[in-house]
Amino acid sequence: MVTVLSLARMDSPDRRNRILVWSTWGAMSLLALGFVLRYGHGVPAYDEWSIMVPAYTGHERPTARWLWRQDDEYRHPLFKAGMLLLARLDGGRLRAPLVFNAAALALAAGLLLRAARALRGTPSPGDLVFPLLLLHWGQDETLLLNYTTVHAQYTLMLAACLWAACRQPRWPAGSGAALVGAVTLLLPLEGGLGFPDLLPLVAWVLWGAFRPTGGLRGPRRPAGWWAAVMASCGSLVLAGFYLMGYRLPPAIPVYPGLTAILRTAGEYLAAGLGREGAEAWPIAAAVIMTAMVASSIRLTALWRSDPSTRSRTAGLLAIGASLAAHALVVGWGRAGGGPGAGLTTRYMTTAALIPCWIWLAWQVPGRPQAPRLAGAILVLVACTSAVLGLRSGLRLAMARDEVLTAMEHEAQGGATSLELAFRYWPHLAYDEAAVVRGLELLRGAQMGPFRPPLAPPHPTPPHPVIRAMAFSPDGQAFAWGDDAGSVRLRSAVSQGPGKILASRGGRIAALGWSPDGTRLAWSDWSGHLVTTAVGFLTRPVKVSIGTDVATALCWCRSPAGLAVGRASGLVEWRDGATLRVLHTMVLHQGEVRAIAWLPGSGLLLTGGWGDGSFAAWNPATGRLVARAAGHRGIVSGLAATPWGWPVSASWDGTVRVWWSPTPGTLAVRGIFSEHAGPVSALAVAGGSRAGWILSGGWDGAVIARLPDSAAQGRTLVPVGGDPVTALACTPDGRTLAVGTRSGALRVLQGPGDTD
Repeated sequence: MVTVLSLARMDSPDRRNRILVWSTWGAMSLLALGFVLRYGHGVPAYDEWSIMVPAYTGHERPTARWLWRQDDEYRHPLFKAGMLLLARLDGGRLRAPLVFNAAALALAAGLLLRAARALRGTPSPGDLVFPLLLLHWGQDETLLLNYTTVHAQYTLMLAACLWAACRQPRWPAGSGAALVGAVTLLLPLEGGLGFPDLLPLVAWVLWGAFRPTGGLRGPRRPAGWWAAVMASCGSLVLAGFYLMGYRLPPAIPVYPGLTAILRTAGEYLAAGLGREGAEAWPIAAAVIMTAMVASSIRLTALWRSDPSTRSRTAGLLAIGASLAAHALVVGWGRAGGGPGAGLTTRYMTTAALIPCWIWLAWQVPGRPQAPRLAGAILVLVACTSAVLGLRSGLRLAMARDEVLTAMEHEAQGGATSLELAFRYWPHLAYDEAAVVRGLELLRGAQMGPFRPPLAPPHPTPPHPVIRAMAFSPDGQAFAWGDDAGSVRLRSAVSQGPGKILASRGGRIAALGWSPDGTRLAWSDWSGHLVTTAVGFLTRPVKVSIGTDVATALCWCRSPAGLAVGRASGLVEWRDGATLRVLHTMVLHQGEVRAIAWLPGSGLLLTGGWGDGSFAAWNPATGRLVARAAGHRGIVSGLAATPWGWPVSASWDGTVRVWWSPTPGTLAVRGIFSEHAGPVSALAVAGGSRAGWILSGGWDGAVIARLPDSAAQGRTLVPVGGDPVTALACTPDGRTLAVGTRSGALRVLQGPGDTD
């Protein structure tokens, strides 16, 4: 008889479901951890270069002031403390944050499984949505990039709140109340990521603590009650301190428009279903929003009709409100990035909590119940998302692994920081200068990619790398700037070192002549913008613009002024003599790499880091006129032909010629793919009715071509030399100047006046 009962228990649906969901959770957790161990690299990413690397290496002390300091639009004390602790624990390999991210997501999925079981008393196959949505390889950005630890922390904290809400039939009691109180205390320390969730969760805690029917009458209060109330009140105090002295960076649009905000919030909701939801985001967002509204209506009805479930329904309603507020704040903060800003891979981690919350909302006992078909559809969508995530995540991980493995081998082989940054910075950060500084610090501390044994570093180039150069409008003078912070001026026909206009400061980022040839402007990476009159004994005008350095600039004739592109994506229109700001626009998601004036139209072209697009805008009004997309990499150069056709170059290895078929639109007229790597420099010269397009690339080649011809371009410098870092040509096309990574400056015969 005992044997028969044991066999019956082994074959019961509850046991089979328990084995199914927990074995799936274990398999997905192991897959995520193996993914991290195989494809993770100890190389910082994006904001980590400027925020964390100086602290990793001991060049910045981890004081309370540093923890609370605002970086960009956030304060990240919890992220900073966690990252610094993990870096110390793994001995400077910088891979511990990746393991933490995988472990945090696995623990979050496990807590959600326990929460669902606490509501029903038995496991269900529908609970597979938790490990399938949170642990698939489509979460590659969270699993493989250190700086996404903040997203893993947030996901774990909200999952803990869901578990506490579902396991407590009466609130607050025991450790669950203390846990939720601790989460509310930590949320302000997560910066903007946790701020929108704070008020709903604090309201839930205080309602549960002081409601008349809470069952905690009398003078004796449990320890969990005191912990929850005190932590919630402390979180409000922390939120007040967070806002004191807070300043919104100028590159962040304050109000990009209600339509753009709702679109980006909808994209964020769709990202919760993984790649499948992102690919069909309008439909997926509509389904998720409908399900959220239906779930909220059900929970509200249960709260009113069934006092026995009131504690659980109140908690789930509060967490649902916090998730909805989070989606709206993401929409407000990222709408300026344009379409697709809410579909970023790292948002799939936090947004995956929304379908998980929807599933839990329908597991609370009571009516109406969710149709079984709805649960089956949700599991099917989660399975499809996991399969697509495995494929896409593996593809992206392999591509990134190839790049970072090559970088680590070069670092171990003695490549200099400038060499590494020149080749790899687009894969690492928005700011090349931050990568250079960070690599120098990591090399000195022998951390990350510079773990011993190390080969001796390569010899420093005999001359500083030339970063910017330009001929005067009449072709008689030539100016250039280099990594040493020097700006030099000489005659176009001279071969001497030239007159030094600047010799101290940071690496020169951009340089340009005014249309009349009387003024020269440049910017450097130490945060200065300078303009000076050439040929006169006048004092230069120099302004400090802070850490958001000017990475590109261009003079315009009509309207007269100076356009300046910043590392944050901000574009400014300034007075050419006083450098006073007249207009500002946020046109790009990252560093502005190129600016050009479009003759005859009075428009400016700006492009850089982001989605491979460039913008045409009117500097007199600050109005965006058109946006052209097509490149698959950074827009590294912009120019205009004498006919007024825009020309763009990109790190995808192509040069594209554009034209305007109708006002306000730009279409591709020709695509040239003659370089064997990224195109790093672009210039346009006269000497022909259509003008000559000159491009230089990482392959060392300089190629000249006519914009209206499909013939093969003329190779002025053959493939195989040093990568080209700067390029300039006289207006008549007769003289060409080329700067290379080795610091060499070559003056060559241009394509001439061949028609």
